[in-house]
This record gives sequence, structure tokens and C-alpha cells, in this order.
Amino acid sequence: TAQPAAQIILSHSDVGAVAIADRHHVLAFAGAGAGHHLAGQGPTPGLTGETLPDGPVTRERPEFCDREDCPLSSSVAVPLFQGNRIVGSLTLYQTARRRITPVETELASGLAKLFSTQLDLAQLDYQARLAAKAEIKALQAQINPHFLFNALNTILCYIRRNPDLARSLVSRLGDYFRQNIDSTGDFVLLSREIEHLQSYLAIEEARFEDRLNISFSIEVDGAIPPMILQPLVENAVKHGLSPKKGRGNLSISATRNDEDMIITVEDDGVGMDANKLKILIDPSHDHDNIKGIGFHNVNERLAAIYGESYRPRIESAPGRGTRILLRFPLKKTG
Repeated sequence: TAQPAAQIILSHSDVGAVAIADRHHVLAFAGAGAGHHLAGQGPTPGLTGETLPDGPVTRERPEFCDREDCPLSSSVAVPLFQGNRIVGSLTLYQTARRRITPVETELASGLAKLFSTQLDLAQLDYQARLAAKAEIKALQAQINPHFLFNALNTILCYIRRNPDLARSLVSRLGDYFRQNIDSTGDFVLLSREIEHLQSYLAIEEARFEDRLNISFSIEVDGAIPPMILQPLVENAVKHGLSPKKGRGNLSISATRNDEDMIITVEDDGVGMDANKLKILIDPSHDHDNIKGIGFHNVNERLAAIYGESYRPRIESAPGRGTRILLRFPLKKTG
């Protein structure tokens, strides 16, 4: 995924070129100078993690390239971390017409933090699989790449026209991935999951601009399994509201009903017909290649933790949106 990431950064920013490297080789290069700055090259000053301190480093040619015909004039390189160890670098370049400015330096630093967090998540995913606790991490891995590239596209679009919003979105995205990494216990408080959703939805609101209206009504707090709401909310945005023409509404609410907490995720998107709904709620159906894999995972996890009576209820109709109700015993804390 290094080359697509480099291409996305290049196409949505004003830099002349982008390089991503590990400690020993250039993994991806896009932009001016691509004819001689090639992926697969060995160590090159300014490109690889071996030459980088802990923070951004700016350089002028010929420090990073001694070719006279190189169109690049300056660069800023930032390290990529996995834990406390430098494992690579991200470098942004400008051509002779422009110089690296604080805007490019801040962009490089923000993107490097996001990539480093993703590397940490990948390592935790590997460790979780070794410990035979892969289901929740597999769900996180399913969500992260799709969301990450959409988020990067959104942030890069705002870098020039609204830098303050872009900085806020970088912070939100970092919060989102850090919360993903921390979601390793059996239960978390609903309030913590809501913070996670708010980080995710801040990116989606910026991406959809004025097409998405989101509301929360949380009247109770209690313990729930981690990552139980995220796939439902993502499905609502991606499959319910994104195809809808005009403005869409998404609401998340939580109320108390005797000894249970009732959480509702509701959208007024395109909805689904009775046949699709039947397939979606059928536990025996193979959901691996259909849109319902997120709901299926939630359905099976709730049944396994709380029992068959706690499977989610779903109501939907074409053109009328979708409503999902989840029930959690307030005394269940693991």
C-alpha cells in the first residue's frame, strides 16, 4: 500500500514529490524525479530511517541527490515509528519553483504520526492472532485501510483551503487509531465508545461536507464489548447514507429500560428490501463477501457474550432508512 499512499498524498497536495521508505530501501516514490528516484533503491540520504533523528529534517539538493538534472530542490523527511523504534520515513519534496514551508513540514509530521499509529495497530493485530484472539482485530483491520485512505483524501483536500480544519482532522484521526489500539479488553464504557465514534464521524462529516447530519442522545452509561458500534455506524454511512441523494441523518441514542441499556443506531438512508434484510440477519448465511459482514460480526458477538435473546433487532425498508436496536445488561461487566 506504500505506492498508492504516496500517489494520494501527491495528488491532493502542492508538493513536487513523495517518498516512503523503510530503514534500507525506498518502498514508493511518486512525482518529479521519479525517473531516477526509484522504488527498490538502496539507502539514499534523506530517504531512509537510518539517517533520521526523532523529528522532521529539511534538506537542500545536493544533500539528498547529486544529479544535476534532478528537478527537486528541497525536502522534509520525518521518521515512521513502530513503538519506540524508527522503521522508515516519509519524505515530501518541492521543485525549484518552490521551497519546503512550515505547511509541508506540518503535513509530513501529521501523516507520519498516522502511519506510525497504523504500524502499531498492525503489530497488535499480529500479536492478537498469535494469542488466538483475532476476531475483534480482524474487524478493525477490515475497517482501517478503507477508512484511512478516505480520511487522508479528506485531510489533504482541506490542507490549503481550510488549514485549521485539516489540523483538527489530523488530531481526530490520530485519536481514532489510538482508541482502536486501546480497544483490547473484554468491555469498555459506552462513553468511551462514543468518543471513538465521534473521532470517526468528524472525518466523515468533513468528507460529506453538508450532506451528513449526526446527533447523539446518551442518557445512560454502561459496559459494552469494544468495537460493537463502529461497524454499524460505518455501514449506516457507507451503505445507507452515501448512496442517498441530498442530506442524510444519522442518530445514536442510549436509554435505560429496567436492567438493560438500549442503544439505537438509526439512519434515514436508502434502506433495504425484505430479502436483503432476511439474508443479513440469518446467522447461517456466508457474509464474507456481502455488505453485511459488520452486522454479522456484531450479531454473533452479542449472542456469544450475552445469549441468543441479546441478538440485535434491525428494521429497514427501501427509501425509509435502517434502525438497529442493541440491548446490553447493565450488570454485565465481565
